[in-house]
Amino acid sequence: MIFPQAAQLTLAKDKEGHKVEAKTFPISSIPVVMDRMGWAVAARIMRQWFAGEPFELSQDYKQGKLPASSLDAKNLIADIPFDWLFTASDRVKPRVDEFLAELSTATEYNSSVGRAKGSLNELSNGLVVMMTRLKRLGLLDANAGKLKDAYTDFSDKTAIELEELSQFNLIRVGSTPQEQATDSLDDVYGAFGNFLVKVAATRFRTIVDDNGFQAIEIEEVGLYGRDTYDFLNVDGDQLLGYWADEGVLRPGVYDYYIAKPDVISSEGVDYCRITNDHFNQYRKLHNKGGDMISYTTVKLYETSFIVHLGPIDFEEYKLRAGGN
Repeated sequence: MIFPQAAQLTLAKDKEGHKVEAKTFPISSIPVVMDRMGWAVAARIMRQWFAGEPFELSQDYKQGKLPASSLDAKNLIADIPFDWLFTASDRVKPRVDEFLAELSTATEYNSSVGRAKGSLNELSNGLVVMMTRLKRLGLLDANAGKLKDAYTDFSDKTAIELEELSQFNLIRVGSTPQEQATDSLDDVYGAFGNFLVKVAATRFRTIVDDNGFQAIEIEEVGLYGRDTYDFLNVDGDQLLGYWADEGVLRPGVYDYYIAKPDVISSEGVDYCRITNDHFNQYRKLHNKGGDMISYTTVKLYETSFIVHLGPIDFEEYKLRAGGN
């Protein structure tokens, strides 16, 4: 939902009350600037944050320890089209294509949901997670070392539902320091920053006897983007760019990491440093600012992957999964 103009806080209102700004640029003007740059999704999400009742997302939600389904609906966005990740940025599709190519061209040995060659722990992390999902669905008995013959179709499930049912792996986008300092500034960056493309099994079989072995066969996966829209600081006050009415600038590497100036001038325009703390201060002063978790819709991809399991695999699973 795009919030109406009345929900925005204008510069005049900021001047009449408490000012929360970097130098002379009020953060409540950022959605307007985003609109001018064509960042429609980023502007929509930020307006929703400004319009929301004060709510600070906890680390448990941020890290996925608490399910998003337990949040109030006003702190969730779940209708952003997945293909927007491809059309609004050139960063995402190559990563997705690489992941899917590996999943579709390998059998048994695969870093996503198969075995890891030459590793002391032969089950990939993704396979351990997938087996835990099957256990919770009643399709895997770890103690007996057995699967149940079944065909499961979650193709109609939402991203929030898949996250709890069958999500087994993820693709990190923009998470490294180098990416954060050099990634293109675009609508995806403005809306999601560094985020996750999560991978869930949407059509899969559990097979009791496939030529003498038990097996997990994945016929289709569903991908969706997930981002926590919050202003929590972990390693210092996070930079959100240098902003002015004319747009946004990314500082050079020296300014990004070392100098950290309050203002960068370019072509006669002063761009002001905006950080997480400006939004946290705004929330305290105006009693507005609701953190959220944002999801895209689910995009389905057909695949063909099978991994066979023997007694030693179940023993390794029990050791690594613990009580999960």
